[in-house]
Amino acid sequence: MKKLVQLLGLLPALLAVSAGPSAAADSPTLDKIKSSGSITIGYREASIPFSYLGPDQKPIGFSLDLCAAIVDRIKDELKLPGLKVNYTPVNSSNRIPLIQSGTVDIECGGTANDKKRQEQVSFSVA
Repeated sequence: MKKLVQLLGLLPALLAVSAGPSAAADSPTLDKIKSSGSITIGYREASIPFSYLGPDQKPIGFSLDLCAAIVDRIKDELKLPGLKVNYTPVNSSNRIPLIQSGTVDIECGGTANDKKRQEQVSFSVA
C-alpha cells in the first residue's frame, strides 16, 4: 500500500489550464468550462489500476479519482455545483492533441512532463 501511495504521488495530472482554478480569469479552459457548464475528462481505457473501464463500461481508477478531486475544486472555485462531467477515451498518441484542440479539458495520468510537452500543454501535480 505504501508503494501505491508513493506511486500516486508521482502520477502527474495533465491539465489544459495554465495554473490552478484560482487563475480562472487567465485560463481559456476554465472560461470554457464555466460558460459551457461542463468539463471533459480524458481517460485511458486499459491502464489498470490508473484508468480503465469497469464492469459497467464506465471509466474508473486512481487517475479518475484524482480528476474527480480536481473537478470538485473547479466546481467550488467557479461556483458551479451542477457542473456536468463528460468522459472521452484517449491514448498516448492523441491525448495531447485532444487537450490542445479543447476536445478534452483535463487528463489525469502517467504522462512524462518534459520540455517539449511543456511547450504544448500545462502540467500540474494536482
